[in-house]
Amino acid sequence: MKIGKLVLNSDNVVQEVANSTSYGNWADAETAALTLQSDTADDDNVVGIFLSVEISPTNYVIKSILSSQ
Repeated sequence: MKIGKLVLNSDNVVQEVANSTSYGNWADAETAALTLQSDTADDDNVVGIFLSVEISPTNYVIKSILSSQ
């Protein structure tokens, strides 16, 4: 499991920024995602936080998006 944030880049295009940490299960990833959501609540460039399933060491599929607060 991976988490990350969806951010607006300088061209106002949404970009995925995955964290380097992997989580062993959905519950741990969700807890980390909620913490990341709280930590980035004041960042106007962050439009969402995502949880994903890793399909290889370098690829993932987003399964859930937490909206920005």
